[in-house]
Amino acid sequence: MLIGQAAGAVAALLVATFAPPARGTLLIVPLGATPAHRLLAVPGVTLRGRGPWPGSLVIEGDGALFWPALGDGLLVVRGSAASCGGKETTGWRVGN
Repeated sequence: MLIGQAAGAVAALLVATFAPPARGTLLIVPLGATPAHRLLAVPGVTLRGRGPWPGSLVIEGDGALFWPALGDGLLVVRGSAASCGGKETTGWRVGN
């Protein structure tokens, strides 16, 4: 019983830590062949920098991207260019 409670507490902490906010800084991590930059074409998404892993990006956008992106092989989690060690690319958008 104690192990189950501990596992539940750890799972809750992970969800609270990595769950994307309603709107804010997000880290996109490709899980397969789909490139992360594909989400830059979504209206309201702004590139903030490179992520810490090859092919990953830090963006400003809507957390509602989580499920559609996951279906395309992209993991969207809470993040920031500063905390992820990425290089800042302030204000760049597709079409700029």
